[in-house]
Amino acid sequence: MHPVLKLIQTRAQVTSVAGHTPLVLDSPHSGTVYPEDFRPVCELATLRRAEDTHVEKLYDFASDMGAAWIEAHFPRSYLDANRDMTEVDTTMLDGPWTDPVSSDPRVLSKVRLGKGLIWKLTDEGLPIYDRPLTVAEVRQRIDQCWRPYHAAVAQAIDEAHARHGYSIHINCHSMPAIAGSH
Repeated sequence: MHPVLKLIQTRAQVTSVAGHTPLVLDSPHSGTVYPEDFRPVCELATLRRAEDTHVEKLYDFASDMGAAWIEAHFPRSYLDANRDMTEVDTTMLDGPWTDPVSSDPRVLSKVRLGKGLIWKLTDEGLPIYDRPLTVAEVRQRIDQCWRPYHAAVAQAIDEAHARHGYSIHINCHSMPAIAGSH
């Protein structure tokens, strides 16, 4: 690949590789960088089961074929980039959440399972925290992780659309060979 065509921008928690085709690939759940402010009560091995492992390896061909690539480095158990900012479980906060919260029953079912924007429970149903999160802490995660990630995806889609008149966006994931195994 020509070096000029491969522009890599790394924001603190997100890597974005510019593309030159209509294809935009993103990996919201491949993060393995656990921020210091996370402070979970469960073991790292338990949290790691929520990762979509090796997605970056499965799609390492993307930049060579000219596709844009966006990758989250933060784990989804810290902040799930595949959730909307309205999917906040207000019961896990130390104060009132003044931003909009989803009232969609399908969304609320995931939030009640502990799988909202900020996860409350592991896949096994274990609590991730032994304390309420501060409202400021959740806002900081949104500002440092969710917003940069979605800005990078939106920028890649907009650039592809501007160049080609359309874009193809594929949200990339991986699954263990056997459910519940890693």
